[in-house]
Amino acid sequence: MKYLLGGMTIIINILMILLLNTCEQIPPMGGYVDRSKSNRFSYGIFKNSIYYKSGSPVTDIKGIFGIPTYSRLKGANVASFEVISWGIGKDKNTVYVGNEKQPHVDAATFHINSDGVACDNKSVFCGSYLHIIDEADPQSFEVIKGDYIWQWARDKNNYYYKYYHDCFNADVDYNTFQLINYSFAWDKNYLYTGNIATKELIKTKANPGGYTPVTKYYIHDDQNIYFCRYIYDRESSLVTIPLKDPESVQPFINTEEDDKDNFIVANNTIYYFGELFIK
Repeated sequence: MKYLLGGMTIIINILMILLLNTCEQIPPMGGYVDRSKSNRFSYGIFKNSIYYKSGSPVTDIKGIFGIPTYSRLKGANVASFEVISWGIGKDKNTVYVGNEKQPHVDAATFHINSDGVACDNKSVFCGSYLHIIDEADPQSFEVIKGDYIWQWARDKNNYYYKYYHDCFNADVDYNTFQLINYSFAWDKNYLYTGNIATKELIKTKANPGGYTPVTKYYIHDDQNIYFCRYIYDRESSLVTIPLKDPESVQPFINTEEDDKDNFIVANNTIYYFGELFIK
């Protein structure tokens, strides 16, 4: 029985590999619109219509295999249709996210700029469904590069903060605003950090003397150490640690590479994730 079950497992695995390889192709469509911009989300042509394929037979977190679905883009112009990026396409009249029309976007001028930001001639867009960033100017909009994904951007009038699919006018003092590290920024009025769970910034009154970055997540001034505690899908919190000796602040180097920025040494103490670790 043990050998029989083992043999059946091998056969099932081979069949699933064949299914994966088969379903990753565009049929029953006639072919990809742009193979280089296709993955499990792709556009194809079949019988003079544009189709959108979403999903693929990959294992999800529950270990269940899914089947790709195909949706026809009703009214899409085949001759002018082009893929802009994964899951976004347009023809001469309409921009699509998946198979859904985006009537608020101007198809003639819609593009992805050199910073990877979606724009048309009137608006800048954010997120999977191309939400308009209020007040953003597409001609002067530029991303301020971050360590991972872009978090801050600016145009000629404002600074903007982005976390995942939200992006909004940060309402900071334009002339004095500057980034400190991955987690913090400041202007003459406030120290800022992001709140992962809400569409807002956490802010506290600024120290006129300025701030010194220590790691990606820690900074200090002459009075305190600051750390923003991000917990996935929960509201973030700003941790303030009283500082006895600014000269004592330094990174803690004896840690794993992917966790090193959560450690800091100060006050003859090691802190981890904004809390006392070893004294």
